[in-house]
Amino acid sequence: MFIPLFSLCVLGGLLILAAGIVFNRMRRIQLGAATFRAIAEGASDGLVLMKQDSRIVWVNQAYCDIMRRRREDMLGCYPLEFALPPEDALSKEEIRAFRFDPKQERFGKLTQVDNLRANGERFVHEFSHAVVFDGRNTRFLLSGRDITERLAREKALIAAQKRLEKLSQEDPLTGLANRASLRTSLEKIMDTGGGFAVLQIDMNDFKNINDTFGHHAGDAILVHFSKLLRDVAQDDWVVARVGGDEFTVLLPSVTKLESALNVGRRLFDIALTPMEWNSGELSVSISVGAAVSDGRCLTVDEVLNRSDVALYDAKMISGLRVRGYDDARHQTYVETQNMQSDTARAVAEKAIGFHFQPVVDVRLGKVLRYEMLARWEHETKGMLGPAHILPHVEQLGLIEEFDKHVLDSAIAAIQTLDRTGQTEQGVSINLSAAAMHNDTISDHLIWLIEQNSVDPARIAIEILETTAVSLSQGDTVSRQISRFVGAGHRLLLDDFGMGYAGLAHLTALDIHGLKIDRQLVSKVDIDVDTKHVVAATIDLARKLNIEVIAEGAETLDQIQTIFDIGGDMVQGYGVAHPMPLEDSIEWTKGEWPRWLSAFANSRKTA
Repeated sequence: MFIPLFSLCVLGGLLILAAGIVFNRMRRIQLGAATFRAIAEGASDGLVLMKQDSRIVWVNQAYCDIMRRRREDMLGCYPLEFALPPEDALSKEEIRAFRFDPKQERFGKLTQVDNLRANGERFVHEFSHAVVFDGRNTRFLLSGRDITERLAREKALIAAQKRLEKLSQEDPLTGLANRASLRTSLEKIMDTGGGFAVLQIDMNDFKNINDTFGHHAGDAILVHFSKLLRDVAQDDWVVARVGGDEFTVLLPSVTKLESALNVGRRLFDIALTPMEWNSGELSVSISVGAAVSDGRCLTVDEVLNRSDVALYDAKMISGLRVRGYDDARHQTYVETQNMQSDTARAVAEKAIGFHFQPVVDVRLGKVLRYEMLARWEHETKGMLGPAHILPHVEQLGLIEEFDKHVLDSAIAAIQTLDRTGQTEQGVSINLSAAAMHNDTISDHLIWLIEQNSVDPARIAIEILETTAVSLSQGDTVSRQISRFVGAGHRLLLDDFGMGYAGLAHLTALDIHGLKIDRQLVSKVDIDVDTKHVVAATIDLARKLNIEVIAEGAETLDQIQTIFDIGGDMVQGYGVAHPMPLEDSIEWTKGEWPRWLSAFANSRKTA
């Protein structure tokens, strides 16, 4: 058949055009495949292209790195042959029988399994499957990564979060619930509207254990008591340590006050169980305050406040250690709290001052020193003395700060005496029992003496007879007493004769003098037995070269009797009242000589 030349040209052109189109399409396919391969090779995730029976057609470098295997060693192989750990390994028959099913749940979902590298190292492999079609065949693509480190970090983070949560809810020393956890438990039980009881517990004299035996002993007794509480606690109790030596027990199943008090009494008895410490034993007693909520009209703070009121009563009333909330006592508690707030402010602002009472030697006609006695002009209660000040200072834990204030004021008083020409007189100060347990106060006094060039003999230190004897058995306090005496201070035993020291202890204590208790002095002129006791004390003290001061002498008859039985030194209203320092100085210059003259005349008349 004849085909015109023109038609042949057209046909040739069409063939060339078609060939160009095919060529360009093939080129684009090739370029696309190359691009895909480049992307796949550079991917950070491991990629594995497999046939339906899971034989590997292609893998990228990331998968080789994950498995620690060469590409050529994996092509044509089954991942199930080399990737599974021994406990998950399949038989050859199971591997050969395996087929991917696109309808399985694994497609489109992440799967985490343990896999093995070529070196036997185990790792967690997280991967997903997808179905791909290359134009001729259906293939199955696995995309995965090693998440072992990520899981370890997540596990560590979860553990840290749990630790933080535990720390936020648990007291680190005792393992009991802390204040926040207790409050959460209280709020939950109050939300249910049910009744419950709360016991507030405070250790008695815990500070003395810390001061005498050290904080390790204090921590040990806290742990010991916590274990005692935990051992007797019922399943629904919440036992919490809410402060230093303060504990709270929530009793969800207790709705009667008497039942709560019975629990408190039981805990009081249990707390007396001793703890072994340094080849000896330590134990503490506790005070317990109980309050009950019937689920109506009370907030968490109100319930806790009521148990605080009861605890305050338990600590303040002698012989009472377990106390329930009493409406009648609430106002007293509020007033006490206000007083403590005022006291804390007064200590911080150094608003508590001192009056000075002369200590005189009647026989020599001399004023020896002035005893410093705390005085505080309260804005509503008027002038308050030590008996109304110091208990609050001690309960607030401000006694060390106040002791330092006493020392500072003593130095200032000595300087005032020097300016007025009374260079022979000194002052006597009263230090707390806590001051005898550590070096803080003695260090401060020694520093003040050196800084101000004061003769230490002009500052006499008075400590209670009961304190001195009970503490003289401890090495720390004996050393503290020796430090004061060694620094040149005079040490006086206060309130002697009404404690339990006894005359035999005078030789064991490094003291310069004693002050006969005012209760003995008040009867010395009217009770023969008392007179004999005081006379014997004066006689023995003189033989031991110890000065004796009769304190609280309020009448001339008492002073006369003291003088007649050999006593020289007296202090009390019968001579002079405590006064501001300037008034005491003026009294020494004017009233003291007149008083001494009147006393001498009364003796002549008698």
